[in-house]
Amino acid sequence: MTSKGIIPVLYNEVSEKASKDEIDVIYQVDAVAAALEKLGFTVSRHEFPGNMTETVETLKEMKPLLVFNLVEAVLGQDRLSYLAPSMLEALSIKYTGCPAEAVLLTTNKVVTKKLLRSCGVPTPPWITVHDGGVIAQGEKYIIKAVYEDGSVDLHQDSVVAMENTSQIRELLESMNKKAGKEFFAEKYIEGREINISMLGEKGRPTVLPPSEVKFIGYKEKNMEEILDYRSKWEEDSFEYKNTFSSTSFDSKDYELLKALGEISIECWREFNLKGYARVDFRVDREGRPWVLEINSNPCITPGGSGFINSALQGGLDFKAVIERIIYEV
Repeated sequence: MTSKGIIPVLYNEVSEKASKDEIDVIYQVDAVAAALEKLGFTVSRHEFPGNMTETVETLKEMKPLLVFNLVEAVLGQDRLSYLAPSMLEALSIKYTGCPAEAVLLTTNKVVTKKLLRSCGVPTPPWITVHDGGVIAQGEKYIIKAVYEDGSVDLHQDSVVAMENTSQIRELLESMNKKAGKEFFAEKYIEGREINISMLGEKGRPTVLPPSEVKFIGYKEKNMEEILDYRSKWEEDSFEYKNTFSSTSFDSKDYELLKALGEISIECWREFNLKGYARVDFRVDREGRPWVLEINSNPCITPGGSGFINSALQGGLDFKAVIERIIYEV
């Protein structure tokens, strides 16, 4: 069989001491490479940044049809993931997924929230060490890392109730210094967690079947219903065993899901998303939706990815998803 051409898969370096969330990219690489080969392409694999000069020269000499970009972090930092698409843009090499600017904006959760607010999209109020609103006594906030994905640094103790704004800023300042990274506090929305995945089709987003995170037995244990690190990665934990995603909804949810889809499409347009993306929502007790974050190039690991599960529910197997992604370049 004659190859349709070469498609390099670019992915972040994974150290021997990598955590489970970091190792997951290798599973994505294996699955994507297998799908591309089934589609008739020749595949090569390249760590980024690796030897940057060598990587650049290799890609220039290769003259690929496009690059499949699976870079989630650079030098262990999610905040630098935009460097991979930036390099490809500088080399005038086509690549999958969102453009560098969209990756840069959506990786910073606080910047994302500011842009959401500026275009009228509802997002929970937040506080950083330097800016934000004023909290009411005892109001719950959830402490998140500004740049981390995969629920890194998120756990049950991340939900806190503070006496005043000064107290929560002191907590953030202490965490920033201790961890050597930035945290922010977001008003905790008690309610449902629903994800909307989108797949590009001729430059426009197609909304895939929605997915809701279900928390079983959390309330009985006085636990907060949050998708934290243990629930995503620690297979022996109560959280992992009692948290799952469901694509089944009642007919009474029709209007809500329609609204979530419309908001997600607005996010796609405002942030210039491309290829594939996911928008994470919390829906409060009054049924009001709040955008938590926008995931450009979300995880597409078969079996573990909410995005892929939504695609399957929509009638697209993994190979079909990869085909759609590469033809959106």
